[in-house]
Amino acid sequence: MTWLSGVFLVMLIIVPLLSWWSARKHSVDVVDQLRQRRLQFYALSALTQWTLTGLGVLVIWHDGQTVADIGLHPWRSWMATVSLGLRLTAVLAAIMGAILWLQRKRHWLETHILMAILPGTRTEKGAFVALAATAGFCEEMLYRGFVITRLLRVTDHTPSAVIMAVIVFSLGHGYQGLIGLWRAGLLGAVLAVTFVLTGSLVPGMISHFLFDALAGCWGRKLLGNQGFHTTEREG
Repeated sequence: MTWLSGVFLVMLIIVPLLSWWSARKHSVDVVDQLRQRRLQFYALSALTQWTLTGLGVLVIWHDGQTVADIGLHPWRSWMATVSLGLRLTAVLAAIMGAILWLQRKRHWLETHILMAILPGTRTEKGAFVALAATAGFCEEMLYRGFVITRLLRVTDHTPSAVIMAVIVFSLGHGYQGLIGLWRAGLLGAVLAVTFVLTGSLVPGMISHFLFDALAGCWGRKLLGNQGFHTTEREG
């Protein structure tokens, strides 16, 4: 692994840690601001992810590789790739459905910041779907394609590389609280194992996008208001 890959890998590890740390500092005022400025938050999140992905591609090229070398290619055929992506989406939905059932049974609440950024109006839902597409592409490129392949060069041990990549990805969802950490960890584990077994990022990109889009658009109906006051109505 080149020094530039190492620096970028450290950056991808630090960013989730900062997310986890900052989530502990959110005040009521910050949550209210996020609720009122969702579109700006979505735009900033998308810009950040595309910037990191662009930097990652430059690092890959610097290492003498192409994006295909880290998994950006279909699995077997496009039909097989889409089919696997849809099946993965069903698996993720089943897992998250079980988590939601457990949340209701145990009365575990989501963080206020997660509830604040869920889309409410049709415009916000449209923007969130675009953000979901960004996350599906960029996060798979970064936290599966780049992180796992670089960690494999360091550890030469696939299970260790996968576990470390899952932990890093999970910490990036620290603002969602303990439930969010486990939820992201399970999602990340399924997608990481799929990538390792198939060598392709595309099935995971499809399922990641569909899962995030559905979770965002249906999140309020599934989760309710989680015990804090809101005057918003879905549009």
